[in-house]
Amino acid sequence: MGGTDSSGGGALAVFLALLLCANALLFIREGRGVPILSKRTAGIASRSPSPRACIFWGLPVDLNRLTAEDLVLIHGIGKARAAAIISWKKRHGPIGRPEDLLAVPGITPAVVKELGRFVH
Repeated sequence: MGGTDSSGGGALAVFLALLLCANALLFIREGRGVPILSKRTAGIASRSPSPRACIFWGLPVDLNRLTAEDLVLIHGIGKARAAAIISWKKRHGPIGRPEDLLAVPGITPAVVKELGRFVH
């Protein structure tokens, strides 16, 4: 109550980046070249959005950046599966590709497919 959501800045950064891309496409389409970004707008556009913002917007994210709290936001991943994934990452290291998670107890091909939507 009264607090701020930490993913809000990430969502704003994603929105601004998309807005800048749309603006650039309009410039190119109209034959006006590529717009030059100021230092202020370039900093906003280049900031990486938070994992939660990526999940919310359906954008790619590095599975290794996700916490258990982030993972439960993905359809088909509950607290138990999220904990199992985090535990597996601690024992085996970073996830190279989503299919690696088939070694995690409780992870099915359907879950791997859902996670694959978020991998970049």
